[in-house]
Amino acid sequence: MPDVAPGAEAPTAPATEQSPTSEAPRVSQKQNRGCFQRKKCSWPCLKAFFLKNFLVIGLITAIVFSLAVPWPGREVESWSVGSWGIVSTINVVTIFIISGLTLQTDHIKDAVRQWAAALVGCISILLITPCAAFVLVDLPFEPPAYRYGLAIFALVPTTIASGITLVTAARGNAALALMLTIITNVLGVFILPFTVPLVISQAQDVSLDPENLLIKLVMTILVPLIVGKILRESSTWVRKQVANHKVALGLLNNGSLICIVWQTLSSAQEEVINTAFGTLCLIALAAILLHVAYLIVNFILVRIFRFPHREAAAVLIMGSEKTLPMAVTVIAATGDALGSSGQLTVPAVLAHIFQVLIDAFLCDYLGKRELKRSSQDLPITTSSGTVELNGNSNVEINGGKPAVTVEPVRTTAAGEVLLGPVKSSTSTLVPYSEDSPTPATSTGTPLPAAPANV
Repeated sequence: MPDVAPGAEAPTAPATEQSPTSEAPRVSQKQNRGCFQRKKCSWPCLKAFFLKNFLVIGLITAIVFSLAVPWPGREVESWSVGSWGIVSTINVVTIFIISGLTLQTDHIKDAVRQWAAALVGCISILLITPCAAFVLVDLPFEPPAYRYGLAIFALVPTTIASGITLVTAARGNAALALMLTIITNVLGVFILPFTVPLVISQAQDVSLDPENLLIKLVMTILVPLIVGKILRESSTWVRKQVANHKVALGLLNNGSLICIVWQTLSSAQEEVINTAFGTLCLIALAAILLHVAYLIVNFILVRIFRFPHREAAAVLIMGSEKTLPMAVTVIAATGDALGSSGQLTVPAVLAHIFQVLIDAFLCDYLGKRELKRSSQDLPITTSSGTVELNGNSNVEINGGKPAVTVEPVRTTAAGEVLLGPVKSSTSTLVPYSEDSPTPATSTGTPLPAAPANV
């Protein structure tokens, strides 16, 4: 090593000699660190976090505020015409009009090809998972309204918006998820008026009028959904406005749901406050176990039928989630026949919050795992001139001579794909030459060759 004069700076290695393997992760981490990893929290980060978790934050706020200051919500709840609550009905209609406006069916034809997965998903949502309601109505919760509310939540179909978002995060088939949403929610309007009285009658001699319940569900769910969809399909201007104000419509949708929960819990504040804390903990535990049981059942189904990852993720998530708006609508339609609407709503709200939290972590894991797996399946050109797919070197290009050679794909622990830096200023390739053992760029700089045994 050469001597360095006192006070002189030590020579530094050229930038071109830095290890590509060590440099790539450092660049990737710098570009992808979140607010909490940077230990700084800016307004854009807070805004993004708030928008992403608006529904959960709003539901928790509604619960706390309605129990602490119940009189505003109680007053709003009292505004009614006959058996129809004015504000709550407006909220429900708003939710499903927005659902119709934002319902994109352009890619449904792609999901029709996956008819087997769609059939299994529909059977799970409408037949298998609702069977849990027959067990839930016999749970030892007092007052009985708590177990009835959880049973109603188990009977309703899959989520309308959040499920599709979660399936996308899990790198699943979003078109299939949308198809399951449309089919099960439309059929659910006609099925619930008969399944709810059937389940409730197993535990209590309660008479629910299926015809009256059907009319309310059709008027508050199906008709607004169809109106919103017709408006979307009949006008290009409407579609453009929906696309430009997607975030605002989502906030209005979730805000309407939060408003319903706030009203119903405010009207039942005394009953909820007087409920033993241990009972509320048991309700929360039952809600968590219910969703875990749904995930296990649907996981077994997708394993039995050996669906690919994209279809399996859609069936797993959509088959395990339940829609809170329809559950709240059914609860409101039952009147006081099953008890306080606020007590009926508590388990449904808790079950919805827990299913969103659990599936958020699950979908994040599934998405990263699929990204890592798919990155390992990228085509790799070996020095012998074959393209490796899933470890099988049986695809030749250019008559057995590689046009380009790439390095093995590297990933971080978070599942990010890392690509080594290109040392050339241009990516244009010149034809393969026998005089050159490796492909070269147009400037003559050799590209790094991949090992033969990748």
